Amino acid sequence: MLLNHSQAFASFLPSDIAPRKPAQTMPRRVELSAVKDGTMLETPTGWRRVEELSAGDQVYTLDGGFTELTGTRSHRLAPGTARMMHVPAGALNNCSDLILTAGQHVAMIEPECETLFGAPCVLVPAAAMAGFRGIHALTAFGETTATELTFDTEEIVYAQTGALLHVASGTTDPFFRTLGYGETRALLTMLNGGHLALDPIGFAPALAA
Repeated sequence: MLLNHSQAFASFLPSDIAPRKPAQTMPRRVELSAVKDGTMLETPTGWRRVEELSAGDQVYTLDGGFTELTGTRSHRLAPGTARMMHVPAGALNNCSDLILTAGQHVAMIEPECETLFGAPCVLVPAAAMAGFRGIHALTAFGETTATELTFDTEEIVYAQTGALLHVASGTTDPFFRTLGYGETRALLTMLNGGHLALDPIGFAPALAA
């Protein structure tokens, strides 16, 4: 209490410091609905890689048999710009491991779909499937490419033998019911005997909300 505080708040000049480097920006994250290159789809001439297909080729679909593609579009994905989901062989009736973009929707045809939602077939976002039969998000991957498919109408195609992937029409709402994140987790829990591993993401991504 006897100290002299007359200079306590005296003005001062900061010492010179080196200019700061601009902060690095994170890549813009997108939830792309496209089929990763290398994925095998059924065609009249056998199973072919998705990146080999083009407009006019036919792909086997759930309801329409062999259906003609009206277009394809290749997307180059830089590291960190899109999440990927790893699907082990057998998890979705796929004969071998499968990589899905997080924005992809998967068709589920199970009695439990009818029980919970009154529909024999529902669409679930791949982003919400972590923890189901070993499905998990890939935390790191190099640059990759994925192919966006286009039909005249929405379709469900077979990938790696038995995985059912939804291809939106782009002009109309899906005919099949599309589940949200919570609904998807409830369905997967029932399909998995009442238990489901935690989703490490811990929240509903944009297309899984």
